[in-house]
Amino acid sequence: MPPLARRPAGPARWQLTLTLAALLAVMLAPLPAAADWSADSTIGTPVCLASGDLLDPLMVSDGAGGFIVMWTDFRKPGFDPDIYCTRVNASGDTLWGSGGLVVCDAPGLQLRSTIIADGQGGAFMAWMDLRTSGGSQGYYVQHIAANGVRRWAANGTRPVSGLNSQFGPKICRDTTGGIFLAFASGSPGTQLQRLDSLGVKRLGSFPPAEGPLLRSNPSAPLAITADGFGGAIVALGYGGSTPVDIAAQRATTTGALLWAASGVTVCAATGSQGGVELVADGLGGATLAWDDGRASGGDIYAQRISAAGSAMWAADGVAVCNVGSIESGVQLRTLGDGAAIAVWRDYRHLPATSLYAQRIAGDGSFDWASNGLPVSSGTPAIEGFSVVPGEADDTIVSWNTTSSSGGDVFAQKIDGAGARQWGDYAATVCRGPLDQTESAAVADGAGGVLVSFRDARVSGNPNLYAQHLGPDGSLGSSPVAVPWIEPVSRAWLRVAPNPSRGPQELRFDRPLAAAAHIEVLDVLGRRRGSRTVAAGALSWRWDGRDDLGARVASGVYLVRVATAGHVAIARVVRLD
Repeated sequence: MPPLARRPAGPARWQLTLTLAALLAVMLAPLPAAADWSADSTIGTPVCLASGDLLDPLMVSDGAGGFIVMWTDFRKPGFDPDIYCTRVNASGDTLWGSGGLVVCDAPGLQLRSTIIADGQGGAFMAWMDLRTSGGSQGYYVQHIAANGVRRWAANGTRPVSGLNSQFGPKICRDTTGGIFLAFASGSPGTQLQRLDSLGVKRLGSFPPAEGPLLRSNPSAPLAITADGFGGAIVALGYGGSTPVDIAAQRATTTGALLWAASGVTVCAATGSQGGVELVADGLGGATLAWDDGRASGGDIYAQRISAAGSAMWAADGVAVCNVGSIESGVQLRTLGDGAAIAVWRDYRHLPATSLYAQRIAGDGSFDWASNGLPVSSGTPAIEGFSVVPGEADDTIVSWNTTSSSGGDVFAQKIDGAGARQWGDYAATVCRGPLDQTESAAVADGAGGVLVSFRDARVSGNPNLYAQHLGPDGSLGSSPVAVPWIEPVSRAWLRVAPNPSRGPQELRFDRPLAAAAHIEVLDVLGRRRGSRTVAAGALSWRWDGRDDLGARVASGVYLVRVATAGHVAIARVVRLD
């Protein structure tokens, strides 16, 4: 039996007790207020003030109340863009230098980047790169650790060595400290590769492809997500430049394809489909949403694919919004078990641009009004937007606007019923002089949101700024952990069996009065799993897997349940 299956004796027992006590103190103690986030919506907090332009800022959470942001940087003379990044902590302090950290400054153009969190405070990054002779378009990847150290080769690792141009890529984490990558090439089609924690290819060569061939040309990867069981699910576009239809494929960690040879059909309706969003359903399948052109204008459709590769909703998808105007740019927030919040840009009230949302149940039905509820409405026009989770059933949407007087940045929170929480229009993130554009956002882990944006307040030299909004939409508050609330008695929360090698059930002694957010933490305070459960629930079952579907190691874990202004914590022991 593993050592942690028995009560430790002597110093080891005291060390474990002190570690748990310290973690409980951190989780339940009052937290100092942060002073570094600006509380002025005309100012914001500077992230990068280097000379030269910057474009396409993208963000991920660092898992500790802060974020990592990467961007395409034009500080070098001439048109020779590079890739930079930096980390900002929960207090608004920039950790990797005032001008950012170089991800890649190789000769030639680097642009069109993508980023995902590594789950340990760092990030994986990928970008299109034209450094090769002859100008063929390839892509490179890099892993930046939480301390800003570049883990892979200087200026990135090229996972595909062929001379054909590659397009994409789409990336997601695996369960071994590495990533899956889906990409297209001039020949033979859309492929998959996996890099381990050292940046080494693990799927080998599949001539003429350099990884498992997901679908032959013409095809391209549209989105990718971890399947929750060590593999990945990829959404594919096929059918040539127009019209484009959607397929999906699932692969194991070894690259074995689990669905039909060319993938399963998600939508083959008339017209083109694009702008695909893809989230895992937690059961080995996925929920997808897309911009759909089968009717005049553009609509929003969705489909769920089971772990076995079967379409679970209507053939070619269910209509999330087909009000008759143009709807586009759909984004998804997963709720687990196939359910999701969909948010899209909506033109039903021209000349105004709005954002609308719909809650899609796991069976493909809709919980809110037909064709969605407004997240924002009125002028000015809305450009980019981001969708992130709030507490429990809340969803936060941030966006930037454009008008003749300049662009600004706003955010709104909607609750589980779709009702707006931050005013009739929204909370103001930044309304500084000139334009604020290209906003991006991540959840702060405590019910608020962190938003970055490109800021042109200095004419001719756009900079990168950020802002934090608390759970009530106020500016400048600290996003670290959860505000102090009186913990309730543990008597209402019990775990059985405990310890266990199999599933463990958290049992509540009464139905939950409100939705609850549940987190599983190791003894160092790192989150290993999370889930939101609905009001009325009497229990929650944990299978011993983390958010990526990997089994956690044997040991002691803390389960934290937050609901209706109360917190309860239970100790759980996992055995091999």
